[in-house]
Amino acid sequence: MSEDLKNWQPRPRPERKSIEGRTVRLEPLS
Repeated sequence: MSEDLKNWQPRPRPERKSIEGRTVRLEPLS
């Protein structure tokens, strides 16, 4: 029922950068 995960690798972490939207701005905490 489950898939073979022996070759699984985690996704890379997102870049630490500010993201601006129309009404909000997200910034890294540290």
